[in-house]
Amino acid sequence: MDDEIRNTAFIWLEEQTNIHGDVLPWEILHKGFEFRGERIILLGPSGIWKPKSMNLPLYNLSGVGPKKYH
Repeated sequence: MDDEIRNTAFIWLEEQTNIHGDVLPWEILHKGFEFRGERIILLGPSGIWKPKSMNLPLYNLSGVGPKKYH
């Protein structure tokens, strides 16, 4: 299931960058996306974490590129 969630996450991220540009607002990543009825949140107050339905972390998004604060 990890691969399915990861693939869905990257499709969702591509859709969001098409809408918002290359730097996504924190709110968008915090809201996340829905996968099989479960909300998958990509970023929260404590940073990146592993969704409970995954065996391995999704991806470390906070370490990519310069930080932009809104």
